[in-house]
Amino acid sequence: MDVLSGLGWAVADSAAVPADVRELAGIRSGYSAACNAYDKAQRALAGTVLRAPFAGRVADLQLKQWDRTGSDPFCTLIADGTLDVTFSALESEYGFLERGQRVSVTPFGQERSFAGRIKSINPTVDRNGQIAVTATIPGGAGLLDGMNVRVVVDKDLPAQLVVPKSAVVIRDGLEVLFRYGEGDRAEWVYVHTLNANSDSYAVTANTDRGATLSEGDRVIVSGNLNLADGSHVVLKEE
Repeated sequence: MDVLSGLGWAVADSAAVPADVRELAGIRSGYSAACNAYDKAQRALAGTVLRAPFAGRVADLQLKQWDRTGSDPFCTLIADGTLDVTFSALESEYGFLERGQRVSVTPFGQERSFAGRIKSINPTVDRNGQIAVTATIPGGAGLLDGMNVRVVVDKDLPAQLVVPKSAVVIRDGLEVLFRYGEGDRAEWVYVHTLNANSDSYAVTANTDRGATLSEGDRVIVSGNLNLADGSHVVLKEE
């Protein structure tokens, strides 16, 4: 106000002062420099607080309260609300994979599984004949960043005859299962295994060997390693 008065402007009518005159008065009086210093101090104060752009966890913390910080990172921020799992699939399995496909993730040493979906499939095969696949697991509670897990990919294959893996045995280099037939007898059935998961085979009858197999057939799933065609068998009581 003192500078404005010196420039011939009435203090009571400061609102009528032109912008260029007000700017000049601010520079001469030091008011502009004081405003700049105030803004700088506010930015410096705000810079003393780190704010993460997402909710998550702090890991690998290297400093404690009141330590001086340098240019090196002193912690890692983990957005564990959603975690990605990366795994490899064989080149021959590429045709079974697609984005959005269901996966089940189980940490080693645990029984609890977590459901997710395939997010991306790297369209190249590495020198080991494998393809990198990434799946997203929402709600990562119970999972840790970097932990090793077992991944099972679900694929729906309709119109398949499915038997437990224990039902299929190898005889003379061919795949065989035993059907529970009339008179408590084991019937030898040659089969082809089409697909497999962790506990089952999708099978079809080996018609070249005259075999037949139908939905609803009772299949022997234990004690079949030394069976022969026509062997007498006894059903196990459940």
